[in-house]
Amino acid sequence: MFSKKLNQVSLYFYKILLRALIFFLVYVILMCKSIAENSPANLTVLGDRTSHIVWIYLCGLTETINSPQEMHNRKILDAIGRELNLTVIAVPPSERCFEFSNKLCWLQDTYKQRQATLAYIHQKIHPNRVSGFIGFSNGGFFLNQLAQEQSLNVPIISIGSAGPYIPDPVQNELYLIIGRHDRYHYHHAIRFYQAMTNTQLNVHLIEINSDHEIVKAPLKNLLHSLISKKSKDDESINC
Repeated sequence: MFSKKLNQVSLYFYKILLRALIFFLVYVILMCKSIAENSPANLTVLGDRTSHIVWIYLCGLTETINSPQEMHNRKILDAIGRELNLTVIAVPPSERCFEFSNKLCWLQDTYKQRQATLAYIHQKIHPNRVSGFIGFSNGGFFLNQLAQEQSLNVPIISIGSAGPYIPDPVQNELYLIIGRHDRYHYHHAIRFYQAMTNTQLNVHLIEINSDHEIVKAPLKNLLHSLISKKSKDDESINC
């Protein structure tokens, strides 16, 4: 009788310990998932990884770096890179913006934030020599502001974005690709382009029939044109 009760007590404590262990394992798994989603991811190298032509890609607002939209964007960039024999390095954001539902973003509200963001990007891509920048949505907004206050000496492609105006912008070549059906930023992009007219910032407006997205054909055509121009310029210098 005593042995039977002892076995029942042992079984009772065994079940408690088993439940506690299960709850602990679930907690650890959830914590690991949270850390993985909120920590800066590694670089994603796309396209032709052996190319000396290296473009940097900055994503838009996203819950995680592997959201459906960003995975789609990287798929397009990878295809373009392979077809044009260039490397595209997708740099993951290191911060989240509370005002944008705590999504991953590029801090850019102040000059200090923009310089810190740029320093982070340079640190992540070192020692690669940059041939140009591509920014989508929030990444494009960051590049549009940076292009007004600092000479980058490489082409800048901004997709589905616009930005505030900074007085007396410096000289840069900025290519603004905007969808005519972009419900978020089309009109803002047009105003940004008009505001930059007759300034040192040379903005090339490229309107396409699309929504708020990266479209392969116009981006590929632009990159091909820019790479060809750079190659011809280099040849003329070496002659």
